[in-house]
Amino acid sequence: MLRLSPTLQLEDGFAPTQWQQDNATDADLGSMGPVLLPGGWVFADGKSGLGYLLHANALGGVGGQALMASICSSYGGAASVGSQIFLPCTDGLRQVLVGPGSRLTLGWHANQQVVGSPVVGGNTVYSLDRNGTLYALNSQTGA
Repeated sequence: MLRLSPTLQLEDGFAPTQWQQDNATDADLGSMGPVLLPGGWVFADGKSGLGYLLHANALGGVGGQALMASICSSYGGAASVGSQIFLPCTDGLRQVLVGPGSRLTLGWHANQQVVGSPVVGGNTVYSLDRNGTLYALNSQTGA
Protein backbone atom coordinates (compact mmCIF):
# COMPACT_ATOMS: atom_id res chain seq x y z
CA MET A 1 0.00 0.00 0.00
CA LEU A 2 1.40 3.42 -0.91
CA ARG A 3 0.59 6.95 0.22
CA LEU A 4 1.28 9.59 -2.41
CA SER A 5 1.43 13.37 -2.12
CA PRO A 6 -0.93 15.59 -4.16
CA THR A 7 1.90 15.81 -6.72
CA LEU A 8 2.14 11.99 -6.79
CA GLN A 9 5.42 11.78 -4.89
CA LEU A 10 5.87 8.70 -2.71
CA GLU A 11 5.42 9.67 0.95
CA ASP A 12 5.01 6.36 2.75
CA GLY A 13 4.10 2.73 2.30
CA PHE A 14 3.16 -0.51 3.98
CA ALA A 15 3.66 -4.19 3.24
CA PRO A 16 3.16 -7.22 5.47
CA THR A 17 6.31 -8.87 6.79
CA GLN A 18 5.53 -11.93 4.67
CA TRP A 19 4.87 -9.92 1.48
CA GLN A 20 7.25 -12.01 -0.67
CA GLN A 21 5.53 -15.26 0.29
CA ASP A 22 2.10 -13.63 -0.18
CA ASN A 23 3.10 -12.48 -3.68
CA ALA A 24 4.49 -15.90 -4.60
CA THR A 25 1.27 -17.66 -3.55
CA ASP A 26 -1.15 -14.96 -4.84
CA ALA A 27 -2.25 -14.16 -1.27
CA ASP A 28 -1.48 -10.43 -1.37
CA LEU A 29 -3.47 -7.40 -0.24
CA GLY A 30 -4.48 -6.39 -3.77
CA SER A 31 -7.90 -8.07 -3.74
CA MET A 32 -9.55 -5.33 -1.63
CA GLY A 33 -8.99 -1.59 -1.44
CA PRO A 34 -8.01 0.05 1.85
CA VAL A 35 -10.70 1.53 4.10
CA LEU A 36 -10.19 5.03 5.53
CA LEU A 37 -11.53 5.33 9.08
CA PRO A 38 -12.04 8.05 11.70
CA GLY A 39 -9.19 8.76 14.09
CA GLY A 40 -6.52 8.56 11.41
CA TRP A 41 -6.76 4.80 10.83
CA VAL A 42 -6.62 2.74 7.63
CA PHE A 43 -7.77 -0.89 7.44
CA ALA A 44 -6.56 -3.37 4.82
CA ASP A 45 -7.48 -7.01 4.29
CA GLY A 46 -6.91 -9.38 1.42
CA LYS A 47 -6.61 -12.90 0.16
CA SER A 48 -4.45 -14.19 3.04
CA GLY A 49 -7.23 -13.64 5.60
CA LEU A 50 -5.11 -11.28 7.68
CA GLY A 51 -6.43 -7.79 8.42
CA TYR A 52 -4.12 -4.86 9.13
CA LEU A 53 -4.86 -1.68 11.04
CA LEU A 54 -2.49 1.12 10.07
CA HIS A 55 -1.87 4.74 11.04
CA ALA A 56 -2.87 6.79 7.99
CA ASN A 57 -0.14 9.37 8.59
CA ALA A 58 2.58 6.73 9.19
CA LEU A 59 1.83 3.50 7.30
CA GLY A 60 4.84 1.83 8.88
CA GLY A 61 6.86 0.30 6.04
CA VAL A 62 7.36 -3.47 6.00
CA GLY A 63 5.65 -5.04 9.02
CA GLY A 64 4.84 -1.68 10.59
CA GLN A 65 1.12 -2.19 11.22
CA ALA A 66 -0.48 -1.05 14.48
CA LEU A 67 -2.39 -4.36 14.62
CA MET A 68 -2.64 -7.57 12.59
CA ALA A 69 -5.51 -10.02 13.10
CA SER A 70 -7.00 -13.05 11.40
CA ILE A 71 -10.26 -11.74 9.88
CA CYS A 72 -11.20 -13.38 6.57
CA SER A 73 -10.18 -13.72 2.96
CA SER A 74 -11.86 -10.83 1.17
CA TYR A 75 -12.32 -9.71 -2.41
CA GLY A 76 -13.89 -6.52 -3.72
CA GLY A 77 -14.74 -3.30 -1.96
CA ALA A 78 -15.60 -2.91 1.70
CA ALA A 79 -18.04 -0.37 3.11
CA SER A 80 -17.71 1.59 6.33
CA VAL A 81 -19.81 3.78 8.57
CA GLY A 82 -17.92 5.46 11.38
CA SER A 83 -15.79 2.80 13.01
CA GLN A 84 -17.77 -0.12 11.51
CA ILE A 85 -16.36 -1.96 8.50
CA PHE A 86 -18.37 -4.39 6.36
CA LEU A 87 -16.07 -6.84 4.55
CA PRO A 88 -16.92 -8.94 1.47
CA CYS A 89 -15.47 -12.18 2.90
CA THR A 90 -15.40 -15.36 0.85
CA ASP A 91 -17.26 -17.13 3.69
CA GLY A 92 -19.93 -14.43 4.11
CA LEU A 93 -20.16 -10.71 4.76
CA ARG A 94 -18.56 -9.74 8.08
CA GLN A 95 -18.78 -6.72 10.38
CA VAL A 96 -15.54 -5.54 12.02
CA LEU A 97 -15.51 -2.84 14.69
CA VAL A 98 -12.47 -0.59 15.09
CA GLY A 99 -11.47 0.95 18.41
CA PRO A 100 -11.05 2.17 20.90
CA GLY A 101 -7.48 2.79 19.81
CA SER A 102 -5.79 0.09 17.76
CA ARG A 103 -8.36 -2.60 18.55
CA LEU A 104 -10.37 -4.76 16.12
CA THR A 105 -13.46 -6.67 17.23
CA LEU A 106 -15.24 -9.18 15.01
CA GLY A 107 -18.96 -8.45 14.87
CA TRP A 108 -21.70 -10.35 13.09
CA HIS A 109 -21.08 -12.76 10.23
CA ALA A 110 -23.69 -13.18 7.48
CA ASN A 111 -24.68 -16.35 5.65
CA GLN A 112 -21.77 -17.84 3.72
CA GLN A 113 -23.53 -17.17 0.41
CA VAL A 114 -23.70 -13.37 0.97
CA VAL A 115 -20.31 -12.39 -0.46
CA GLY A 116 -20.83 -9.32 -2.67
CA SER A 117 -19.19 -5.95 -2.07
CA PRO A 118 -21.49 -4.20 0.42
CA VAL A 119 -23.20 -0.82 0.19
CA VAL A 120 -24.62 0.96 3.24
CA GLY A 121 -27.78 3.07 3.21
CA GLY A 122 -29.14 4.30 6.53
CA ASN A 123 -29.03 1.41 8.99
CA THR A 124 -28.99 -1.23 6.24
CA VAL A 125 -26.13 -3.07 4.56
CA TYR A 126 -26.91 -4.33 1.05
CA SER A 127 -25.00 -7.21 -0.52
CA LEU A 128 -25.50 -9.90 -3.16
CA ASP A 129 -25.19 -13.65 -2.82
CA ARG A 130 -23.47 -15.83 -5.43
CA ASN A 131 -26.73 -16.14 -7.42
CA GLY A 132 -27.41 -12.40 -7.58
CA THR A 133 -30.06 -12.26 -4.83
CA LEU A 134 -29.94 -8.93 -2.98
CA TYR A 135 -29.85 -9.06 0.82
CA ALA A 136 -30.71 -6.15 3.12
CA LEU A 137 -29.06 -6.66 6.52
CA ASN A 138 -29.37 -4.61 9.69
CA SER A 139 -25.99 -2.89 10.11
CA GLN A 140 -25.96 -3.50 13.88
CA THR A 141 -27.12 -7.12 14.02
CA GLY A 142 -26.67 -8.60 10.54
CA ALA A 143 -30.25 -9.89 10.63
